[in-house]
Amino acid sequence: MYGVYRVVGLFVRGYIIIYEKGEMDLAAFDAHCVTKDDDVAMVIRDVAAGDTIAVHIGEEILKITAVTEIPAGHKIALRDFKRGDRVLKYGEVIGNASADIPLGAHVHVHNLEGLRGRGDKQ
Repeated sequence: MYGVYRVVGLFVRGYIIIYEKGEMDLAAFDAHCVTKDDDVAMVIRDVAAGDTIAVHIGEEILKITAVTEIPAGHKIALRDFKRGDRVLKYGEVIGNASADIPLGAHVHVHNLEGLRGRGDKQ
């Protein structure tokens, strides 16, 4: 079922899921990556450390192991980051890693410095 439908949106805690053709079995994956260039994916269920996560990326499913707990609707790292590395989501830079972040870790305000909507940054 992975290659039959193309996700063009997602609904998890405020996001909208839209499929080009019918519905896709959400049990087929645990996280969704918006573009193939993204460094993070959004998990669609609560994830425990040690869980194997199926990440939907285009027509492919990537399997990674979560190294931390991640609440539904939050981001999981799809690669290792060093402090200061740019982080891409939606094909755009959403911020810089404020700490080293390993593959499979929770990515959120505790380790990601946002660059948008900041009155203190020019």
